[in-house]
Amino acid sequence: MFLDLVYFVIFLMVIGVLYFFVKKEIRWLIILISSYLFYSAWAIEFIPLLIISTLLTFIFGICIAKTNSPKSKKFFLILGLLSSLGMLAVA
Repeated sequence: MFLDLVYFVIFLMVIGVLYFFVKKEIRWLIILISSYLFYSAWAIEFIPLLIISTLLTFIFGICIAKTNSPKSKKFFLILGLLSSLGMLAVA
């Protein structure tokens, strides 16, 4: 257990330093890749599910941002939540 904690702290420190040394425009990419690496250390078989979930959430977020109608925004929000919760049920 202690060894896992040491690896996590080292990983967190490396990502934290890397985060502050890259351009602001690509910091989101550092966070995204590091989260995929972190979760793949636990169970690599869930990475495709995590990538699909990320893409769907991103697409629904774009749909919400581009829509002006409150009804449509609510529809995409509910659809995004149901797709995320549905993937949890599958896993």
